[in-house]
Amino acid sequence: MKNFIKQCLLIFSLIVIVAFLVPAIVSNKWDDFIVILEFLLITVVARFGLLLMNTYVRVHLFLEIGLELLMILIVAFTFGWVFKWYTLEYIWMIPAMVIPAYIVGNILDVIKTRQDVAYINQQIQRRKERLNDKTDKVEQHETAKK
Repeated sequence: MKNFIKQCLLIFSLIVIVAFLVPAIVSNKWDDFIVILEFLLITVVARFGLLLMNTYVRVHLFLEIGLELLMILIVAFTFGWVFKWYTLEYIWMIPAMVIPAYIVGNILDVIKTRQDVAYINQQIQRRKERLNDKTDKVEQHETAKK
């Protein structure tokens, strides 16, 4: 399911980029397309930050989640300030957009992890059953020799 959602979002992202790129080329007005590139840049920076955090920061689970969310919020606030996406009276909109997206992403990760664990446990159980069958056959063969 997670891969399906990732593929849908990837295709959606490509459609949005092309939908803004073609009119920008035709009309030679790049403002809207530049905003899309800003969103792409913030996504790359946030994913890179998460990659670094997951590589080097291994602490208590809730502290790690808090640090990830804080890092993403800082990136969003910083890029929002640099690219003038908001005014101070609407600064509350950044966490209102970031936090639900972060929660949904974590829920999808938990679901995928549970599916992976269930699959691994199933494979371990199958292997144990095969090893037990082989052991039983060897024991039967040895007792038949005696």
